Amino acid sequence: MSENLMKAVRRVFESACSDGSSVRPAALEQFVATLTDCPAEAPRAEFENLATAVWAEFSPLHQPLTLGRALEAASLEKWESAVRAVISDLRAWEPNHGLASLAALLATINALDSCSTGLEAIAIQLKRDTLSEGLQTLLSNAEIGPWGGDKGRYPYASGDFKLSSVDDNYDELHRASAHLMTAAGGEVWAAIVLLWRLDSRRLAKVVNDRDDVYFSLQVRLVLKDDAPKLALEVPLVSFKFLAVDQLEEAHRCNREGGNWSGLLEQILIQVAPTSAWKGWMHALVRSPDEQSLMASALPGVLAQVGETNWEMFVETLYLSYSKRSAAAVASILSKFAQLVGQEEAKRMWAICFHRWADWDYGRREAQFSLFAPAACALDYPVAMHFSQLLPNELDDEEAVLTRSVERVEQQWFSTATELVSERNRLLSRLRLIKHGRALAAGTADLLPPAILPPEDAYARVRYWYHDVQFN
Repeated sequence: MSENLMKAVRRVFESACSDGSSVRPAALEQFVATLTDCPAEAPRAEFENLATAVWAEFSPLHQPLTLGRALEAASLEKWESAVRAVISDLRAWEPNHGLASLAALLATINALDSCSTGLEAIAIQLKRDTLSEGLQTLLSNAEIGPWGGDKGRYPYASGDFKLSSVDDNYDELHRASAHLMTAAGGEVWAAIVLLWRLDSRRLAKVVNDRDDVYFSLQVRLVLKDDAPKLALEVPLVSFKFLAVDQLEEAHRCNREGGNWSGLLEQILIQVAPTSAWKGWMHALVRSPDEQSLMASALPGVLAQVGETNWEMFVETLYLSYSKRSAAAVASILSKFAQLVGQEEAKRMWAICFHRWADWDYGRREAQFSLFAPAACALDYPVAMHFSQLLPNELDDEEAVLTRSVERVEQQWFSTATELVSERNRLLSRLRLIKHGRALAAGTADLLPPAILPPEDAYARVRYWYHDVQFN
């Protein structure tokens, strides 16, 4: 939307809140007349027809603005007069007028607006408990489904797909939220905008009570970067999960207007005591990205939660072929250590070391072979664990591994591949012990040096050096 149009919409809506000419759009006048006999309800299609008729009458007024031209005085007055009439009706609305009447007013003002710019600007001037209650009731009963109305296209998107049914399978919710498109009328859109501005607790209650994936996605679509703020008020943990993608998008696009990292940190702190934490970590952190908002927020969160949460965080990390995650984990845990202090961080290093030692570079994974020493997501914390050892203990560990590498061919292996894999496991461990020594000596490098082919031509050929890990 052009800047000219945004400014004009705000100006029209703000002016319409003061006294002046007030004339309802013709389509609204006709629609209200049909509600005389049955003010409680009307088919959804009728609200869509009403919005279309209003838009057809007033949208030509916007066209000069999109082209950078000023509106004629008569056009501006007609637009402002229509908005003033609807605002006046919203201020006067009472429950006995019926929800259909409220929906008609909302559909109309949404059609007179552009991207909710005007409604957001004047929402607070409509603040009234009666209106907020009506908006809450309307949204509690609003029909929202998939775009096109075809629920059969998505086997997991039936009408009874409740957010609370996700349990720990947040991967499914992540897939669904990426593909589902919602369909809702302009009255629903305007109601969400207004209720968020007038009484966010009521909107949070509707989201929580409906426990519906379509409604939740519609709320996220309407509120955009405000959705995470609402998520802080919604007890439903799965709705908080939907807000994470919105935060990551705002972070990637460098959008201004919010402390995205702080918001995500608050959401994660709310989730930490719940059974959902493990599922969240698996869906969002198993392959962390150093540039992501999650990597920015996690250090502060881990510093505030307990050891059980640390263990779930470490357990969820993918280790095989995880070289690309090493920098992200190093960034997260180095900042975490600065926040909690080195003594407290030793517990985290121990958790990471035990996970790493148990994994043992894929020893128990089927069809897993190493044709080069491997980096992994836990390189930094494991090296930090080694850095805490006494110098003589480090010497002993390094000596044992060095001898094992030299004598690896004295063992029996069923295949040459097993021999090569075992030798590279030993070299991978030795690499972290050496880096632990460097960290203890004060190096500023969080990660070990890059893995390079052996200088010895014989070793390159004999042990089939081939690094398949992505940078």
